[in-house]
Amino acid sequence: GLRFWEWGRVTLWGYVGKPGMLALGLGLCGLWWVASRQSGLVWWALPFCLLALYTKQTALAEAIAATGWLLLTRPRTGFAFGAAYAAGAALPSLLLNWLTDGGYFYPQFTLHSLPWFPDRFYGYLQSLPIDYGAFLVPGALAIVLRGAHWF
Repeated sequence: GLRFWEWGRVTLWGYVGKPGMLALGLGLCGLWWVASRQSGLVWWALPFCLLALYTKQTALAEAIAATGWLLLTRPRTGFAFGAAYAAGAALPSLLLNWLTDGGYFYPQFTLHSLPWFPDRFYGYLQSLPIDYGAFLVPGALAIVLRGAHWF
């Protein structure tokens, strides 16, 4: 059941941002540990999930899936696990940013050219036909022609 929660990340980020295989492996180890251990031992999954996050900052799905699973099966443990993960993710990052006088968050968030800001997304859409038109036009034509044979 837990792997279902993970594959969305692989599908999306495999196309968009190339997931780090080390982060993916660590996250899957954390999920496996949560799913296969009794209540007192699930805490050993926390280092796997945190290492996945610190290996690739987008590796959040594993910990969210593990926390969600624990909330459904063992609510008190799930809440504590989620809080411990949030603290383990936020506190070292804030400390590192404070020690570097803002130098840690600056390249992480300010310099990233991510498409989910409206102006950047619009810019990406405008340049899409120019950059990938040689692939988009024949691909769209093939889809339309193939679809016409179905009717």
